[in-house]
Amino acid sequence: MNKMNRMDVRPLTSEDLDQVLAIQVMVYPPGLQENAATFRDKFSLKPAGLFGVFDGDGGLGGYILSHPWRAGRVVPLGLARTVLPEKADCLYIHDLAVRPSFRGRGIARMLVNRIFEFGDGLSFDTYTLVAVQGSEPFWSRFGFRIMKKIEYVPGIKGTEMFLVKSPHAGPNREP
Repeated sequence: MNKMNRMDVRPLTSEDLDQVLAIQVMVYPPGLQENAATFRDKFSLKPAGLFGVFDGDGGLGGYILSHPWRAGRVVPLGLARTVLPEKADCLYIHDLAVRPSFRGRGIARMLVNRIFEFGDGLSFDTYTLVAVQGSEPFWSRFGFRIMKKIEYVPGIKGTEMFLVKSPHAGPNREP
């Protein structure tokens, strides 16, 4: 495979912030965009599952952000300082975005599978998220189920979703 076709998943660092922000502007309306300070906060969380798919030239094709949380609680957008709960019982997938020019290459699947590996390493079998922009069918393919419809931010609807994986289920199988 040549350098242009190679795609590598690696942890995100603060050096990737500009590319993350650029992708966010490409894929989300203003009401769903977060500022650099919010992303720096996410980058500082420990443990946090922050991964990107990069091409052979170091260009970010997509990213995913997750962290331990409490099931049934939505993480608000733009939260300036995230405090992880002491008794986290799930991995919250805060954001998944793929650069439009990189779509159709399986990047989103690569990122979700990497988050499942990360969650497995932390012994989580429950995953939660808020699906936006009609992404419920995508998440359903991984076995996520709808909990409820919400107004995620003023004027923007979202769908709270969850997945409980059995300890022996593969990352792409329904529980």
